[in-house]
Amino acid sequence: MKVLLVQWGRRNAGPLFLAELAGASQGRGPSCVLSFSGDAELAPVLEGLRLPSFRIKTGGPLRLALALLLAPVHARRLRRFAGAHDVSSTVVVMEHPVQSVAFGMFGPPTRDYWLVMHDSALHDGEANRVAAFFRARDYRRATGVVALSNDTAARARASGLVPPGVPIVISHHPSHRRPGELAERSPAARLRIGFVGRIEPYKGLELLLEAVAALRARDVDFEFEVWGAGRLDGKAKRWLSHVDRLENRYLSDGELGDVYRRFDIVVTPYLEASQSGIVAMAQAYGVAVVVTPVGALAEQIEDGVTGLVAPDVTSEALVTALDYLLARPAVVASMGRAAEQRAEELGWPALLDDLARALESNTIGDLR
Repeated sequence: MKVLLVQWGRRNAGPLFLAELAGASQGRGPSCVLSFSGDAELAPVLEGLRLPSFRIKTGGPLRLALALLLAPVHARRLRRFAGAHDVSSTVVVMEHPVQSVAFGMFGPPTRDYWLVMHDSALHDGEANRVAAFFRARDYRRATGVVALSNDTAARARASGLVPPGVPIVISHHPSHRRPGELAERSPAARLRIGFVGRIEPYKGLELLLEAVAALRARDVDFEFEVWGAGRLDGKAKRWLSHVDRLENRYLSDGELGDVYRRFDIVVTPYLEASQSGIVAMAQAYGVAVVVTPVGALAEQIEDGVTGLVAPDVTSEALVTALDYLLARPAVVASMGRAAEQRAEELGWPALLDDLARALESNTIGDLR
């Protein structure tokens, strides 16, 4: 069996997911060929895998617009590439608008066509009728879907995004820690809490800032940092004085390890979510995680073992969870060690095995 892995994004999680999965496939699992953006930040890493590859250009607004216009050409050329390499199955490892147009409207590269589903619905700011139309077309073409959590699978089935009769194999979101990279962090005098990732309304940073302000008002001793690009407005600006370090910028893949190693606790105060790559990566670097009880976030951690699930989606609930941990540094350290172990158990080889099982069986499955 030979599999085509596809992801045409330029940066962020898509190319990273492709690089990790393709890297894990070497020496195990199905033989793979790749299709990715030649403009991707990780293009040199993907090229270094020395796998047969089909590239397009999606970098910047003009190239992205041109890629959308050329979607039928890309779809036809990729089908030829797949045929020339005797590819039996295609796996889209993360969605991209050009992919949805190319494959949803003009057909996938192979008859056996699988989508790795990270989200059951588009997030606020991403959702519009055009994007939803092409996304739905893409899913109607699918032979099957690999969902990264039980919650995501259930929501996608209930919403009708995944049509009846299309199998869903349930797996997990692996971490992105690079092989051989150490998880150890330099000890700090005080416990350090972090918010990491793109700042979007649905990610609830304002709730976390309000919680931090409440803890500071009670003279609880800790450090708090925010790392990630995005607009800070409204209530967020009012509470920025409580942020010890603000890095309001895009974080490159190469620096993420150093960022996570700064923290003892990472918080994902999301208002809505599926699963989160932030949670997976934090655990890989041995960081305890506090999550809100939305989507599949609670599935990603072991409550009380690798982190805490806040009792509600409120600043008061975050105060309760953080106050408990800040008073117990030994518990935080123990959670960090357990989180790293969990991340190793749910790594890329395990996802690759789930994917191979999906391609071989075409039946509905569950996480082992």
